[in-house]
Amino acid sequence: MVLISDIIIELKMGYKRKFLKIRNIFLGIALAYTLESIINIKQDIQFAYGKEPPGWNKGEKKGWTSDVPSGIEKKQGWMPPGLSEEEQDEWKGYLPPGWNIGRKKGWTSNIPPGLEKKVEDTSYDNNKIMPPDWDKWEEKKKKEWEGNLNETKNEINKEAKKIENLSDIDIESIAISIEMSARKGVPIDYTRDIIKTAMLKGIKGGGIEKLTRAISYGVGRDADFDQLKKYVHKNLIREIKDDDLAIEIYKEIARGYEEKTKDIKNKKR
Repeated sequence: MVLISDIIIELKMGYKRKFLKIRNIFLGIALAYTLESIINIKQDIQFAYGKEPPGWNKGEKKGWTSDVPSGIEKKQGWMPPGLSEEEQDEWKGYLPPGWNIGRKKGWTSNIPPGLEKKVEDTSYDNNKIMPPDWDKWEEKKKKEWEGNLNETKNEINKEAKKIENLSDIDIESIAISIEMSARKGVPIDYTRDIIKTAMLKGIKGGGIEKLTRAISYGVGRDADFDQLKKYVHKNLIREIKDDDLAIEIYKEIARGYEEKTKDIKNKKR
């Protein structure tokens, strides 16, 4: 005979087994979520330190202008190779600098030497920043360069004043950008065309300073300024501006210089 007490015990055991089964299922789900969270945190940490998370396909993301998302170099601490210690100090927070008015050797004020002078009154000495091989230039070439520089500044100044969103400080920064990039050795006509496009794209004085300083990085690094000009225009059309644009220019120059250096080394072998 089956006792009622036995039936009750059996029911209790059944409920207990079901409860343990349900509990184990919930524990398994919780463990799975925990493991997934740990993996995601690990990948985030790796990404923060510059490592690539799984499934990262370089150069295949829409809207990217390079193998790295726009601006991510700044977060990871990217800096152009080959900078002097003084130049590295200017990359505060790994952000590309402008021309840092008033801090350049050879300047007697916060304005570049000769910026406000007329062509016939402009004089330069060896202590001031001048284009590479300036001392080897003939006087005729120097005068032509000075005339071209002043004409370009006047032309850009007139066009800048027609743009409503440019303040007097912006216009001054643009004049400094023309002056300093020319003194660093960037072709004046090239700088003029780039600045005109940049102004029309809404880039203000500080952004143009960073843009022209980035371009000057190509002087002495065998930069093809014709190709670089096309590259800059392409990025301006894509509405890339300010820090992001400057970093893309630095990267493009560094990449091209590295490739040329490798080719030279391979030819010597």
